[in-house]
Amino acid sequence: SLGFEGNLKSLDERKYAKLVSEKYNTNHHEFVLTEDKLLSELDDMIYHLDEPYAGGLPSWYVYKMMKNDIKVSLTGTGGDELFGNYNKSLVYNSSLRKIKRFSNFSRGNFKKAFQNYIQYPKGFFYHRYFKGFEINDLLVKDNLIKPERIIEDLIIKSEETDFRNIVPFIDFRMQLPEEFLHVTDRFSMAHSIEARVPFLDPDMIDLVMSIDPKIRMKYKSPKYLLKESFKELIPNDLLSKPKTGFVIPEAQWLRTILKGRVEYFLGEEYLVKQNIFNKNIYKKYVVPHLSGNKDYSWQIWTILMFQLWYDRFMD
Repeated sequence: SLGFEGNLKSLDERKYAKLVSEKYNTNHHEFVLTEDKLLSELDDMIYHLDEPYAGGLPSWYVYKMMKNDIKVSLTGTGGDELFGNYNKSLVYNSSLRKIKRFSNFSRGNFKKAFQNYIQYPKGFFYHRYFKGFEINDLLVKDNLIKPERIIEDLIIKSEETDFRNIVPFIDFRMQLPEEFLHVTDRFSMAHSIEARVPFLDPDMIDLVMSIDPKIRMKYKSPKYLLKESFKELIPNDLLSKPKTGFVIPEAQWLRTILKGRVEYFLGEEYLVKQNIFNKNIYKKYVVPHLSGNKDYSWQIWTILMFQLWYDRFMD
């Protein structure tokens, strides 16, 4: 179990892991990470991934800690996607949530957002990190396929009517193979560990998806069926614990520990020479973020991870 100190302390869930360990009398190991130790692995992680990726750093370290003792590991990958995935489908069942999301997605360019909504009325509302027009604003060449279009096509292809079934259909064709399973494979293999994913056993998937979504998940408990199935096996403190994302404090890192890299790799001189991203990224995103006036951590972190990959493999 990975524990955290300092600014990462909010991520520390060791006490819950220990509850399970005590209940089953398992051979329990804990490792504690600081920010400096975690970020010291950044370049190694980028090298072994082989392609740009803006996440995964803590799980990289888990495999690093395991490598001397473990050869085969079981992971929980797929558990979210099978059981509600942070209630991602809720936005489709609520006009208020749609209005809120439209407002959020249209910030900065209402006209283009409205055009995307008219073209892709379902795909527009799906959760994504970058908006189609925002991607094109960041890049020198404006010729990318919009994420809204890709999602719209998948929704149509699913032939499902309930978004509680449509959302996992999309996740099983996008985020799982292209992100989580790719990362799991690269990180585990980099440390000579074989990672297995029991939630993604085909029989398990067929069984879960054959169950009516009204039984599978509830409004305030997307993992309702999973929790009900295991409630006698898992300590109650863990069972009733709210779901929390594994979010690293990149906003602060970009202003402190990684500031030098940000200013170099997202600086106008480097961007002009590279000719992939617009040079106005520095004034539009970096300057306001570094000054503390705005939080553009996700945009800057994502581009920085691309730049570090580009520097390693292309430059």
